[in-house]
Amino acid sequence: MANRGFQSRAASNIKIVLLFFASLFAVGVLIYSQHLTDQLLKREREIVSLYARSLDYINTHEGELSFTFEVIRAIDFPIIQTDPHNIPIYWKNLSVDTASMNPEEEA
Repeated sequence: MANRGFQSRAASNIKIVLLFFASLFAVGVLIYSQHLTDQLLKREREIVSLYARSLDYINTHEGELSFTFEVIRAIDFPIIQTDPHNIPIYWKNLSVDTASMNPEEEA
């Protein structure tokens, strides 16, 4: 009879230890995933900033534009470039249904 009480306590202690390590593992995974998310967010902000500076460079300087086109080619987020009247003239990484556009809008 005393042996059953010991086995029950031992099983209970093992469950507590396993629960502790599972909780520790879950917290570790959450911290690591937050770290990865922060790194990705920082990278994407740097790319957006570089793209904006590239467009600014195009607008203010004449001449060599290969650097800017390399940056534009490397982007993997959706962009829409518009004319001064906010009419889209270029887009990238967006799916656009051209079947519903007029022929002059497709350009």
